[in-house]
Amino acid sequence: DRLDDVKEQVLKYREHCYPILDKEERVVGILTRYHLLRPRRKRVVLVDHNEASQSVPGLEEAEIVEIIDHHRLDSLSTTMPIFIAAEPLGSVNTIIYQQYIRHGIMPDQYAARTMLTGIVADTLILRSPTTTMQDVQAVEMLARLAKVPSVQEFGEKLFSISDNLATQDPDTMILSDFKKYENGGTKMGIGQCEVTTLSDVQQYAQTYIDALQKIADAQALDWTLLMVTDVLRENSVLLASDNKANKDLPYAKIEDQIFDMPGVMSRKKQVIPMLSALWG
Repeated sequence: DRLDDVKEQVLKYREHCYPILDKEERVVGILTRYHLLRPRRKRVVLVDHNEASQSVPGLEEAEIVEIIDHHRLDSLSTTMPIFIAAEPLGSVNTIIYQQYIRHGIMPDQYAARTMLTGIVADTLILRSPTTTMQDVQAVEMLARLAKVPSVQEFGEKLFSISDNLATQDPDTMILSDFKKYENGGTKMGIGQCEVTTLSDVQQYAQTYIDALQKIADAQALDWTLLMVTDVLRENSVLLASDNKANKDLPYAKIEDQIFDMPGVMSRKKQVIPMLSALWG
């Protein structure tokens, strides 16, 4: 439980301390009024994001000590100077790998495989326009450390896992990589899913459009969208909730709320700037 959630209840009574129980109702600690007056703040490193709206609940109660990110910087304030590693690279995992090297630590096979997976996923097997030479160099080294003989085959297998969106839960898939933005008072959310074919997109499109509307209503967003990206053919389809701005999108309409995006693969570099200009 968060401290703020129990604070009001504790202050109703005159007890000096309260037992803290685990799920089996065993005593694991004591909460006193002193803890309410001088709470010990958790230390947090923001990785792959720097906006409070995209972070964990309760961030305002924590002490942010580092930011490791490759997105635009938002107006997040800190009480003390902090370490920031923010570079315009294709994946935050490239920056994490660089931190290993900076501190003279060689990743083991499993850490290397985890970072390799992140870079391959973020850069769409190094095809995304956000890909840099630093991403390529990191992939080459991590593939050797992870004992992955073919990055292309590794990537294709990775994306094939979630390839059939028709059999997946729409809410889960949309929210698995979902970013929120606000521009001009308009709140927007956009997700992205990677597949190896778009031939079946119309079979499940309406189900995902309905889910986008439900997410918009639940999270008080004005507009929600989902990019479905074919990583092999470098093409995307955009699904959109109902909004008057749909008519201004610079993409060919396949059907209502379904748009063709030839050559578009990067949400960050190709879509968000366009949407911001549209709302501006």
